[in-house]
Amino acid sequence: MAITQLSERHETRKSRNVGLGFCLGGFVVMVLVLSMIKIAVEIPAQRAAQAEQRALEAQSSSGKFTPAPRIPPKEEVR
Repeated sequence: MAITQLSERHETRKSRNVGLGFCLGGFVVMVLVLSMIKIAVEIPAQRAAQAEQRALEAQSSSGKFTPAPRIPPKEEVR
């Protein structure tokens, strides 16, 4: 048995449901963007840490100190 006519309650809650859908969608987009930013920031930091670790390993094996290459910070884009 199919519902042929929506009641008044369905009509009044429709706008609430749409609003809640937009809020949940916005939250998902916000989490996605923050995750992408975190990944973009952590990758250069991990590379710098790996380069420093390699330099320390080279120092311990050769007995000479070789400083890790420094990656210059990116210029801020405004």
